[in-house]
Amino acid sequence: MRRPHPEKKILKPFRKAKRQTVDEMIATAAEAVEGAIIDHAVAIGDQVAPRLASARTQIAKTYAADKALGTEGNVNPQAYAKLLEKGRPLSGGALEVAEAAKQNPRSMQKPTGGNALSTRQRHRRTNRCRA
Repeated sequence: MRRPHPEKKILKPFRKAKRQTVDEMIATAAEAVEGAIIDHAVAIGDQVAPRLASARTQIAKTYAADKALGTEGNVNPQAYAKLLEKGRPLSGGALEVAEAAKQNPRSMQKPTGGNALSTRQRHRRTNRCRA
């Protein structure tokens, strides 16, 4: 007789109650744990809560930049526009790029690596022209 996967057995009552996926349940649990940590930090009067918020913001910015970074090393402005459309909180330069890409989609297309020259190639061309 085949035994059910332990995770399915444990999570079955939760799934029936709210019809959440496993990812949604994990996110809910993570939010609850983070809330408890912040509540505890505030209760003891430590500076952990602001530092935690700052760290999470920095991590989110890193993930956003990673999503926008192409394989050639170019940043895709449309990726920032998609994050803005999804309601992700953006700030600073990322917000400016997202708004510009949303207002001017043709001007802010993903760069193509075909015509781009590296610094070394530009330097070589400049030196050849002078000779």
